Amino acid sequence: MAVTISNIPILLFTNFVCIMILFCRLKKIVAKQYNSFKIKHSLILYKYSGRNMYVPEHFKENRPEEITRIIENFPLAMLVVNSKNGFIANHLPLLVNKSSKKEIELIGHIAKANSLYKEIDNNDDVLVIFRSEDAYISPNWYPSRKNREHVPTWNYQAVHLHGNITFSKEKKFLLKTVEQLTKVYEQKNHKEYDWNINSVASKFMSSMLNEIIGIKIVVSKQIAKSKLSQNREKEDINNVYKELKNKGFEFLANSMKKL
Repeated sequence: MAVTISNIPILLFTNFVCIMILFCRLKKIVAKQYNSFKIKHSLILYKYSGRNMYVPEHFKENRPEEITRIIENFPLAMLVVNSKNGFIANHLPLLVNKSSKKEIELIGHIAKANSLYKEIDNNDDVLVIFRSEDAYISPNWYPSRKNREHVPTWNYQAVHLHGNITFSKEKKFLLKTVEQLTKVYEQKNHKEYDWNINSVASKFMSSMLNEIIGIKIVVSKQIAKSKLSQNREKEDINNVYKELKNKGFEFLANSMKKL
């Protein structure tokens, strides 16, 4: 189209619209790249800034036997990873590999249909969270309420394990992992005739092993918290223990008793 004085406004308007469309598209691309960068590096920033689970001094759990007790009694862990597509959390039973020469090593498996092993690489940083029994604590349980006011709270125990994950399709490792998991938790059922992995037909077991991916997590750091009314008066602690016991929170009550 030939440029004339009469069509200059139209050309200017057309150029303006094109520039605005280009600007909007560029803005979306930059925002997407920024969010991707922010997600990708958030765990790295978290790791090196020293930020961890909030644990006041009086709630710190440093007893190895208590940490092991929590993990063994509440094995359904939350596995949190920072994948190329953002954060992913999975719930799966994990077992401490006592035959490992590492200080703490967790083993377990996921379904092959779970894309987790495709989203992250071997040796990537992961966070594993174990949580024991928890309960609401009412101010009515504090005898000291006669002298001063209180507010409700929550008692619980949690273990955060930071480490590096590796995946395995090796049949020997998969079979060993499944054997250990089933042996430990079948025995906990206290049944007369526990289910035994050796009773399963080898062909069927082989087909099942083909559908899972083994995982191994070598723990590099652990942070544990037992919030069990340690910051209360002795008479309040004793009564909270009694209330929890009476309401069926056996594990939590016994944790208080062990303090």
